Amino acid sequence: MHVVVVGATGNVGLALVRDLSAQPAVTRVTGVARRRPGLVLEKVTWATADILDADLDALFTGVDAVVHLAWAIQPARDRARTRAINVDGSRRVFAAAARAGVGVLVHASSVGAYSPGPHDRRVDETWPTDGIASSFYSVDKAAAERELDAVAAANPELRVVRLRPGIVMQREAAEEIRRLFLGPLVPTRLLRRGLVPVVPDVGGVAFQAVHADDLAVAYRLAVLDPGARGAYNVAAEEPLTLRSVARALRALPVPVPAAVARAAAAVSWRLRLQPTPPGWLDLGLDAPLMDTTRIREELGWAPRRSAADALAELLAGLRDRAAADTPPLAAGDGAGGPVEALGHGTVVEARGARLIAVADLPAAGVCQVRTTEHGVLAVGLADGVPFAVSNVCRHQFAKLGRGQLRDGCLECPLHRARYDVRTGEMVAGPQGRVFGVAPYAQAVKAAANAVAPLETFPVAVRDGVIVLT
Repeated sequence: MHVVVVGATGNVGLALVRDLSAQPAVTRVTGVARRRPGLVLEKVTWATADILDADLDALFTGVDAVVHLAWAIQPARDRARTRAINVDGSRRVFAAAARAGVGVLVHASSVGAYSPGPHDRRVDETWPTDGIASSFYSVDKAAAERELDAVAAANPELRVVRLRPGIVMQREAAEEIRRLFLGPLVPTRLLRRGLVPVVPDVGGVAFQAVHADDLAVAYRLAVLDPGARGAYNVAAEEPLTLRSVARALRALPVPVPAAVARAAAAVSWRLRLQPTPPGWLDLGLDAPLMDTTRIREELGWAPRRSAADALAELLAGLRDRAAADTPPLAAGDGAGGPVEALGHGTVVEARGARLIAVADLPAAGVCQVRTTEHGVLAVGLADGVPFAVSNVCRHQFAKLGRGQLRDGCLECPLHRARYDVRTGEMVAGPQGRVFGVAPYAQAVKAAANAVAPLETFPVAVRDGVIVLT
């Protein structure tokens, strides 16, 4: 069997291609992604394609099964872009699979497709899937299901399966999840038991989770079992709450009213202090808890890890900045492929501890360097002294390695906040008519220094090269 996995390099995709490549019934796996990974897996070939404009008919011709996982959570502020990828892109994948005559089409839906529902009992796959209006993720998941309904109705010979999992967790997804949902202001290295004193306990928030490897098994069963058809809920036991997170961190849960939490999420989102719109909180408050009886009884699926185990693994990964060798899961504050020519704004690949030759620094005195252990760093010389600091501005997440040195400080290229590269502290808040207003700029500076100053890394110049020491 030849299986094409669209969106093969993300949290679920990587787990799935690994699982499929180990199955005797699967002879070939084509992993489709916008950026080719460096990962080498038996039976797996990689295809670079964007679902918005690629020739998907050619990609799917002669294929036995298509699994559609591609989805955009960011840029959450660009609804035209996310809607195009999530809904229009899904429509293109579904239609191309039908035209190509594939035998089975499996779609990654979500608990987010469901309409608001109860937390005191479980709902099965017949619960309405009209989404939660305040969550763009939920709205798009519901819309994608309507597109799938249309293709299934027009092509009765096509076996169509949709999985509706809870939140997907694994250690290797930690860096991706940090970028998508937390942003650079959250000090993930402090997510150790006993170091986080309190966790807000928002009443009414409950959610289900599943480990990526267990979800990969569910997708494999959907592909290989000829009796699999229709919708399946997928989640491990037991449901999680914010008290579950507090227990995992040995922190004190502090009750916070949902209205207060949502207001705080909305304000911090509008101020660009974090990348997660408040609709995600609404999803935790309003999405129903799912009954997973159908997939357990019909396909024999059973998770090997509990939801609590998956959460503990993810928290450990966040603390350790765990990553994988694919562009979405790569370490650092920005993911992308290697570059070959140095220019300002370019990302240079380190060679072990050797970051960059002093002679190769651009005129701005700073550049971006991707390291294996620490992700992408801003590296340069300030008053003749080498430095290496984390690469993302604490204001609106611009890449500091694209900035410049001014008066011995590293200046952000976006709104000109300045940092002391010796300590990582913000010494001047954002500038300009909008963000340079004194109360706001001072608040950003105080928050950045209190919560997440830039991380600094020890470096030296040896034989004309800036090296990590």
